[in-house]
Amino acid sequence: MKAISINQQVNKWIGTEGLGILKFDGNQWTTYNTTNGLINNYVNTIANDKKGNIWIGTFDGVSEFKN
Repeated sequence: MKAISINQQVNKWIGTEGLGILKFDGNQWTTYNTTNGLINNYVNTIANDKKGNIWIGTFDGVSEFKN
């Protein structure tokens, strides 16, 4: 596990070294990786902006998941 963040909707976001990013909404886990939009599966950092978007820093750059 590399990074953890909780956004305005109280989703838990967990960045990994090689699996991408995991989101837990309180009931189920969802995995995001290069097959569904993440630029790289090695996540260094996670940040939330005021609009609720999630910014993911990876080895190859930044990905954004819009709320």
